[in-house]
Amino acid sequence: MSEGPPYSGTATQIVPPGWVQLSSVDYDWPRAYFRQGSVLRRQMIRAEEPNPDWDRLLRPRTVAVQTLQVRSPNAFAVYPTESMYELGMSRVSPKEYVELGHGVTAEYFTVVDDNLLLTWSLLSFVWVRSDTVAQRVSLLTVDNHELDAPFPQPEPNTVTNARTLLRVLLRGNGTVEDTEPEYKDRSMLIEVGRELVEAQWQGE
Repeated sequence: MSEGPPYSGTATQIVPPGWVQLSSVDYDWPRAYFRQGSVLRRQMIRAEEPNPDWDRLLRPRTVAVQTLQVRSPNAFAVYPTESMYELGMSRVSPKEYVELGHGVTAEYFTVVDDNLLLTWSLLSFVWVRSDTVAQRVSLLTVDNHELDAPFPQPEPNTVTNARTLLRVLLRGNGTVEDTEPEYKDRSMLIEVGRELVEAQWQGE
């Protein structure tokens, strides 16, 4: 957790240069978990120009920028990033930690999702924007680079993920951990994450 830029009055993150916002959608269910006033907003952004380092077929990449806004950062300890998705039998890589500038440290991991038949990567950080506003900002990509590729949707999955935890306790961590992960999109997400963090500070 770090100190973020002054609160802008909205859960929307400023889109960094070189990217364009495609859509923005709010989810209602977090209010049952994080109390009234919480906001979960997903902004879909796409690169204005293709980058050969990110896609050899020169398709512009798409990133989901997801902001969970609550009153207290303590809520994030109760509901970690993984609890926002249906993990089921998905294999999750060990986490890495990277610096994004302005004192922001993010966690990065990948998920092999057999239900969606894809691998998705997630970079997430928490910052405090005011005495009553804390945000967890997550950047998510999928290894299907088609423009209409499906993205995993945020949904409450504490029961399913509790079963996953029980399975780990009974059978060992190898049942859900990806022991040979491919850290796809790691460099891309770090670059976009740094640009996004800088854009919020520049926007103040």
